[in-house]
Amino acid sequence: MMENLGKEINSFLSFVKVGPASKSTYNKYLSIFVAHLEEQTGQNKHEINLSKFYIHKDSVGRFLGHLPIDADFLDEYFYANRNQSYHWLRSMRSALGSFFKHLYKTHNFPNPVRQMDFKVSDYARRSANRRKPFTRHEILRLLHSIVTHSENLRRDLLLLTTLISTGCRPGEILDLRVGQIRLNDYIFLDKTKTKVQRMVPLRKGIGELLDLYCKQQMLKEGDFVFRNEKGSKFTNAELNNLLKKFLTLANVEPRGAHCFRHSFATHMYEAGSELPVIQQLLGHVNSMTTENYVHPNYVRNFGMRVPENEELYSNILSDLTEFLKG
Repeated sequence: MMENLGKEINSFLSFVKVGPASKSTYNKYLSIFVAHLEEQTGQNKHEINLSKFYIHKDSVGRFLGHLPIDADFLDEYFYANRNQSYHWLRSMRSALGSFFKHLYKTHNFPNPVRQMDFKVSDYARRSANRRKPFTRHEILRLLHSIVTHSENLRRDLLLLTTLISTGCRPGEILDLRVGQIRLNDYIFLDKTKTKVQRMVPLRKGIGELLDLYCKQQMLKEGDFVFRNEKGSKFTNAELNNLLKKFLTLANVEPRGAHCFRHSFATHMYEAGSELPVIQQLLGHVNSMTTENYVHPNYVRNFGMRVPENEELYSNILSDLTEFLKG
């Protein structure tokens, strides 16, 4: 049984097989992370249990149990500290990686570091806007770039539109199989980063176009929807390389595919959606994570009617329908 955080860190530092300098570095960065946890939870390290980090409730607020700390929390911690030096990010990643590896070995505790989207290597060259949401104008320029330059137009347009319109993690869409598209109304995600199954509603028309695409490609129920030229599942690296190509050609600042989740959350919030609704759609366990996804520069727009949002998705669907049915 897992002990409190203070005891687990002491155990880790006692058993880890590294030199005194490395152990001192681990202790330094774990202490910084512990201070953050204490601030977020209102508990001290001897009260925090990482296996019972979240309180899990149903839709009406009834207690269902506890859930462990997850990769979403770590992602947002690193994202919030992205302006730290590359050395700081690398050292923190190393300390947490070794600590959670120890917890996995001693308690079979799921290692959230291995599931993080945040890549420290991306910050070897500084980029403060790496997760800045796409504006509507940037999305339209991106779509025009795809239409103009894509070598696999139907796949690329549908793949990026599904990411833009659902707010799903890139890996969730890349792992999507034909059988997970239900009644053309939603997709069923059974393998999420938080280990919680969820239904993701599709915007009107997207499900029909996904179904049409699968039939055109003669895909079977167990096949991945989005595949590369070799017929294998499209990878995250291939997705980000493709996105970088289209953004560069559109003269839009290159950003990773994960930015679509931030864009989705921001656009929903500025259109008046409440944070708990956005939290459920994104599949976040912790509402604090959702708050971090809503870009602070857009908070002032909460509750405003934004007809441009509907116009944006109308244009997207029009283009998709033309190219899939044409």
